[in-house]
Amino acid sequence: MQEDKNLDENLDEFNKLVIELENTGEKINDEDQTVILLNSLPSTYSQLRDTIK
Repeated sequence: MQEDKNLDENLDEFNKLVIELENTGEKINDEDQTVILLNSLPSTYSQLRDTIK
């Protein structure tokens, strides 16, 4: 995620990437998407990330 974008913009970009991968035949399950998303959060969200994990 990019810190200069708000959370909604970053989530939109993430969802676009997931859709592009699915269009190529690569399926990413919900659990993997969650892990990828949590690990991509900027350091400003570290407390939230640790709580969710």
